[in-house]
Amino acid sequence: MRFMRGARRGALSLIGALLALAAGIALVVGGVGGAAASGGTAAKTAHVLIKSFKYHPKPLRVSKGTRVAFTNKDGAKHTATHPGLFNTGLIKHNKTKFITFSHKGTFHYHCTLHPFMKGTVVVH
Repeated sequence: MRFMRGARRGALSLIGALLALAAGIALVVGGVGGAAASGGTAAKTAHVLIKSFKYHPKPLRVSKGTRVAFTNKDGAKHTATHPGLFNTGLIKHNKTKFITFSHKGTFHYHCTLHPFMKGTVVVH
């Protein structure tokens, strides 16, 4: 009887240790996957404010892997679009859409609804 209790306690300890190990592995794998998806570093967020039918700042300068938040403070809907590369879709008043820039370069964009609205993101 004493042997059975000891064996049960040992089995429970082993199960607990295996669960802790699995949780640790999941954290490491999850951390690596997140970093790889953002270019090897933790993603930073930069902000473009859409106000008075203009993008601010102009130009926006960011590092590779940065996530850019486009926030619309106008009453009208807007987009931030570089045909073939990215498109936020319609951004309603007080709403935000995100685009991650994973390649270096200069990206000119515009609002598809108001073509006179133009902006630039410079990724280094």
